Amino acid sequence: MAQRGLTAQQVGETLHADLALTGNLHLLPSHFRLRAEMIRVADGAQIWVEDLLVEQSRATGLESELVDRLAFRLNFGLAPAGHGDSPPPPAPPTGREVPGDRFPATDLLPDRNAAGLSIQAVAGPFVERRKRPGRKDAYGIYQQAHHDWQTMQRHRMQDSLQRLSRAIELDPSLIAARVDLVHLCVTQAIYGFMSPAVAADLMRRTVEPLMQAPSSGWLAGGAIPDLPPAAQSIFAALGWVSFHRDYNLAEAIRGFSLSANLPHDPEITRLRTMFALSRHRFDEAIGLLRGTLHQDPYSPWLHGRLAWALHLAGQAAESLEQSRQGIALFPGHEGTGVFGSIILAFNGETARAIELAQDLEQRLPYFDIATAIHAYALACHGRTDEARAILERLLWLGRERYVIPSFTPAVLVALGDHDAALSRLRIAADIRCPWFFQMLADPRLKPLHGHPEFKQMLSILTRMEADAAQNPEPKG
Repeated sequence: MAQRGLTAQQVGETLHADLALTGNLHLLPSHFRLRAEMIRVADGAQIWVEDLLVEQSRATGLESELVDRLAFRLNFGLAPAGHGDSPPPPAPPTGREVPGDRFPATDLLPDRNAAGLSIQAVAGPFVERRKRPGRKDAYGIYQQAHHDWQTMQRHRMQDSLQRLSRAIELDPSLIAARVDLVHLCVTQAIYGFMSPAVAADLMRRTVEPLMQAPSSGWLAGGAIPDLPPAAQSIFAALGWVSFHRDYNLAEAIRGFSLSANLPHDPEITRLRTMFALSRHRFDEAIGLLRGTLHQDPYSPWLHGRLAWALHLAGQAAESLEQSRQGIALFPGHEGTGVFGSIILAFNGETARAIELAQDLEQRLPYFDIATAIHAYALACHGRTDEARAILERLLWLGRERYVIPSFTPAVLVALGDHDAALSRLRIAADIRCPWFFQMLADPRLKPLHGHPEFKQMLSILTRMEADAAQNPEPKG
């Protein structure tokens, strides 16, 4: 029917189906990328999307990867202990991994390959479980939340958080909702839409039922839960919390090591990059981003983060060139605009930086990072009164809701107010802002480097590294 020109929704209507799976295949320099979309037939709404990345030599792995991901999205996977009606766990991976966007791809589970099961057959047991009270509603709520939270709109993210919490309440075995909720909390903390303390607390409470020990200590050497590959990214997320919230580097390293087998995916690569940058391991972050860009050259966020990593590493010319390239490839995208406007302003291209930052601020009115970046670009351009007015507005907003503090010190340095800049950095340290350690390496704050309080802040990271060296990752 698709060959006759019918859309996925029309095919679904013809077959009297509830959902229709569609997508397209793109050839990249060394990989195939498959974008698969699940369409709700009733109204044509896209309820979730998966991006699969597989080496050209392993094209046959696309089908197996798609079935694995679909099975996870349909909750056909491991459930927390105590849910005896859940299906048996999948067979262990074969060990032959290929790059992907979210999960380690295997050659499909042996029993599925042997039987030649279709996607419909894989979903069959799930359909039966959905008929039980609460589960159908839980999955429907999860579908909507999964689609809506992957945006930079503050209110949509917060609505999705409520939906994911409700889906978990209705069906505690819905691991996919727990994974989404964890990454949503990380994303909101990074974007400045949720305080680090609230995000960390909610993440730990969300994963607690999956753990075999209290989440406050399991990373430090407790029993490691046996989770499906699709859920193992929560190890890195909790490691990220251990680093930024608890200042426990040894536990953070353990969390990231437990997820080291996972291939590139937007959330896991972002966590790995931010972890390396926060530790001031710039070569490691740059190598990771360049290697990932070789796999996925059309990701605006990867281009933007590489420019930021080069900026933090003090490679001004390279960061400026990377910013220009990203902006040219993806004009108007947040991923290149956020970092690009900072780097352009720092390197003297202030008019273009103001234009980019102002566009971001207008399109994302609740994205306070863009507002602070706009103030920085104005300050660099000599429009100091306007920059101060924006800072004053952010200060007033901070009395009503959480406002991320780490991006305003650079504005204050550009305005010559070093004491105020140190005060904002101190606030960032006190609330454990996820950008704090990166800002300590930001060349824009170089005028503060000789101040004793700035050196004291840097010593926090030095002590963490020393403590981690004395307490290496537990074996096993």
